Amino acid sequence: MSLKAISITLALVASAAASFTVPQGQADGVYMVSEDANGGEAHVFLGNETEPAHQKRFNFPGGTNVKCGDFVESLPLLDWTAADAQFSVACDAAAKSGQRYTNKGKAIYSVSGTVVVYMCNYSSKGNPCALDEYTQAKANIRSTCTFGGSNGVEAGWLSIPSWNKAYGFQSTSDSIC
Repeated sequence: MSLKAISITLALVASAAASFTVPQGQADGVYMVSEDANGGEAHVFLGNETEPAHQKRFNFPGGTNVKCGDFVESLPLLDWTAADAQFSVACDAAAKSGQRYTNKGKAIYSVSGTVVVYMCNYSSKGNPCALDEYTQAKANIRSTCTFGGSNGVEAGWLSIPSWNKAYGFQSTSDSIC
């Protein structure tokens, strides 16, 4: 498949996906968000996750790609570290319990300060939040999006079109998914 065809496919996937906004002043923690019956956003608090999680390397299928923040945005390292840790534990717990986010347009996310870490589900079928996937997605994003420097982390996300999902981290002031 040509680069142009891949770009068009990704643009179509992105335009069909829901976009969510983290409410201003959202308390730190892990949330599930979906579209409600009136077309608004329903954010459900899942808790504060703080226990460490086991991580190992994971390989993605062809067509997977990383995109860095459009404005070369540096996220505060402490906020990113806390949001990342909470998300990792919540994602691991969801996978171990067999929990799946089945509705198209649902996302799970963690907030700490001004940083949101998330997984988006673009499929009409179940799509698990898998810690091994997230761990490798985070490594791929961090090795591609390197603006953050020693005091921050550059915003970015990894799209997995063949699995209809994405993982990422960015400012809470930006829409996710």
